[in-house]
Amino acid sequence: MSIRQHDFTIERRFRQSPEQTFQAFADPDLRQRWFRVPDSWTENEWSLDFQVGGGELNAGRDRRGTYHLFRSSFHDIVDGARIVFAYDLLVDGRLISVSLTTVELRP
Repeated sequence: MSIRQHDFTIERRFRQSPEQTFQAFADPDLRQRWFRVPDSWTENEWSLDFQVGGGELNAGRDRRGTYHLFRSSFHDIVDGARIVFAYDLLVDGRLISVSLTTVELRP
């Protein structure tokens, strides 16, 4: 196993307000519009518990039979302003990535 650590920042500008953008993370219907496995995958599973201590699960099997799993845990949520979460990515049960993400929303 190899361990590599990287830090990077992605900046995006949206026409929507910070509150509207926050809702795209918090509202299950909005979240599934832009963060879900492709419709062609099978064994799809998704859940969202958007609160500190809660998390998100997004999983499915692609057309070649490979099983992909995203699982996260929310560590800090400031309504309309910030979301901090850790997540794991697994492929066929093999851990390939662990990340800590901070989303900051500003006008």
